[in-house]
Order: sequence, then C-alpha cells, then structure tokens
Amino acid sequence: MSSAALRLTRRQALATAAVGAAGAAGLRVLAVHLSGGSATTVSAAGPMGAWASPLGDGRALAAHLLRRAGFAASAADLDHATSMSYDDLVDQVVSQRPDVPAAPADPVRYTAVSAWWYRHMA
Repeated sequence: MSSAALRLTRRQALATAAVGAAGAAGLRVLAVHLSGGSATTVSAAGPMGAWASPLGDGRALAAHLLRRAGFAASAADLDHATSMSYDDLVDQVVSQRPDVPAAPADPVRYTAVSAWWYRHMA
C-alpha cells in the first residue's frame, strides 16, 4: 500500500471524530434507556467511589499548598500554616516577595551562576 492511500484530509478526520462522539453519546442514551432511566455514575471521589481525598484534613491541605507553591516546608512552617485559615494562608503565600540575592561575582563561571540560582530558588 502506498502512503498516499493512507492519508486523511482534515475534513475526513473531523468527520470521523464527530461520528465517534455521536456513537458514544448514542450508546450512553441507550444504556440510560435500558436501565429504566436511572443512570448512576460512580465518581472516584464520590461516596460509593474507591478513593477518599487526602486533602480533607486541614494539615494535609496546607502541606499540599506549600508543596505546590514552593520547594519544601519545615515542620515549624507547616505547623504555622495549619494554625491559619486557608484563605489567609493562600493570601500570605501569594503576597510573598522573593529575596533576590546579589548577582554572582563572576557571571561567566557556570558554578558561580548555578550557585546563585540555587540560592535564589531557595
């Protein structure tokens, strides 16, 4: 088979995707109809799901925010964050200004620049 015979135009690809989506929707409607109209969906985080969110605890939620917003948090930082309301914690994290270290003494040396960058990131 030549490669020209396997090429699809954009219109053909979009039509194929539309037919697939319509077929999936039709199967869903048929499943709802056959089940008597009571279509229950089980969410992974729902009451009948198999997964419970680990962020239900205030300490876990604060730890998650500190991990996502920075590199790490000490136990003291986490204790302080847990004592705050979540809205206040978010405001504090968002409004922090970085401490920019002084520029490297030798901006041409890789080790000096990388050490400066790590200090800046920390």
